[in-house]
Amino acid sequence: MFGELLKERGVAPAVIAAVIIVIVVSCVGVAAIFLLRGGAPGGAGGTQNYGVMMGKVADTGGTALGNVTVTVAGQSATTNDQGWFSISNIASGSRVLATFNKNGYVTTQRVAEVRVGSSSFMDVTMAQASAAQSLNATTGGTITQGDGSVAIPANSLVDVQGNSFTGTANVSVTPFDPTVESSREAFPGNFAGLVSGEEKPFESYGFMDVTATGSGPLQLASGKTATVEIPIPAADVASAPATIDLWYYDTTDGYWKKEGTATKVGSVYRGTVSHFSTWNADYLYDQAYLTGRVVNAEGAPQVGATVVCDGVDYSGRGEATTGTDGRFRVSVRPNSSVRVWASKGGRSSTPTTVTTPTTAGGEKDVGDIVLTAPPIQITLTWGENPRDLDSHLAARLASGYNFHVYFSDKGSITSEPYANLDTDDTTSYGPEVTSISKLRQGTYRYSVRHYAGDGTIATSGAEINAIIEGVGIYRYTPPAGQATGTDIWRVFDIVVDSAGNATVNPINDYVTGDDTSELLYPQVA
Repeated sequence: MFGELLKERGVAPAVIAAVIIVIVVSCVGVAAIFLLRGGAPGGAGGTQNYGVMMGKVADTGGTALGNVTVTVAGQSATTNDQGWFSISNIASGSRVLATFNKNGYVTTQRVAEVRVGSSSFMDVTMAQASAAQSLNATTGGTITQGDGSVAIPANSLVDVQGNSFTGTANVSVTPFDPTVESSREAFPGNFAGLVSGEEKPFESYGFMDVTATGSGPLQLASGKTATVEIPIPAADVASAPATIDLWYYDTTDGYWKKEGTATKVGSVYRGTVSHFSTWNADYLYDQAYLTGRVVNAEGAPQVGATVVCDGVDYSGRGEATTGTDGRFRVSVRPNSSVRVWASKGGRSSTPTTVTTPTTAGGEKDVGDIVLTAPPIQITLTWGENPRDLDSHLAARLASGYNFHVYFSDKGSITSEPYANLDTDDTTSYGPEVTSISKLRQGTYRYSVRHYAGDGTIATSGAEINAIIEGVGIYRYTPPAGQATGTDIWRVFDIVVDSAGNATVNPINDYVTGDDTSELLYPQVA
């Protein structure tokens, strides 16, 4: 419609493509047509040709973990004190690896699908590592933690250059009980092993991380092996098979790979390994499938939602990402019970328990899973200085209702104002994340205020990614030439008319005010 109007007025097609993008996006309670007006300074052109990965990291007790280093596709970020992270400019891919590292915790890795113009969200659990114990590398010995252990032969350790190590090694053995949900959440990668180039689902009968360090990481020398004993969960000891395959997690490609077998000895699996890693005693099972659809409250498909099927009577977990139709297909163990839920953008549906198909290859449709996920999320990240930049979302609605979401009034995603500051950071870098679940007629303004710390917004290295589901990602960076004394960067407005048409108007200017300033609110005629 708008393109045809511009053509009638003699505007060239290339110019039309450059100045407006028209796509229908489903929000909660409104179908909005978004128009982006380009050409503004500060990196506010058209939609970006990349995806964003963000999420939250917590320990096994659910407490948020700050200062976790998150590495994705060669880029790194640290979680803020609420455990949030956000990394932009990630190329699309069906298997993008994210590595999570924090001193005193077992390093873990997650696999995610990244789509251009969208965000991938992950809730990550990290387990505290068992305290390292000293080992004389020359004489070797056995390191024990609970019922788990590793026996390392004499003169078998080498450093990363392959040189023989003869000093005192620090060895950590951290066993996991996969019948405990928090352990399954800390499981690296997928509950599946690589078989002939294809992932096949398995259930775990125990897994254990073994790490050795000197002045740096240590490994077993070529031709040397160590003996591991992996505890079998108490509930599984009687039914655990006499022998089982051993699998190790390969951090280079994010796959579990089979290497040898282990023998049941009492309540542990004993086997030999050729390197230190996370080792897993797993049993492959035939696949059945659960299918269905993830929708919002209005019944519109939720694209890019993660659906989890977590075993109730077996230690396995399947995951899938919904397509453009909101549908999913997850592999599960036949004739079993699983808890099923969907998540997206930091929100999750209520889990339900489902019985899986009775036979291998069977499929069962579980129907619609209703998930209220924000179709619009705005991320703010920056450098070390200033230490505190604040996100502000203010709106004047045609109904006469005005609101202002920021650190002092964080809002709500499920009730008025249908916008929320998900996370606030005060110690440099961010992220700060603002979510909008429902657009109404009126004008929304997003701004950033320099609240505390040295430097300026212009020199902060700030980056804003406005992620509008089904439309794309709009990137904004601070324009140059910030006037002395200004402390607010007004970034963009979203103007929604009575028909639900929403126009994104870049502003990109600097003004002076405070957290109650009228300058943060969009002006009305």
